[in-house]
Amino acid sequence: MSEVEVIWRQCLEIIKQSVSVSNFETWFVPIKPVKIENTLLTIEVPSKYFVETIEGHYLDQLGNALRTVIGPNAR
Repeated sequence: MSEVEVIWRQCLEIIKQSVSVSNFETWFVPIKPVKIENTLLTIEVPSKYFVETIEGHYLDQLGNALRTVIGPNAR
């Protein structure tokens, strides 16, 4: 397993604790980690609608997970 996959799995474990099972499976399981550069995690989502939904409803959960796993400057 690559470093980016390990980081993303750790993020998913944190996110899983703060969203419902159905929302987790719908909005986070399909996301693929692409690369990690310093504190920037690049992910791939299935569609623009995913981006809009995550930004509109789950940005806090995603940000908290990233900061917990990567550090305070995570993006």
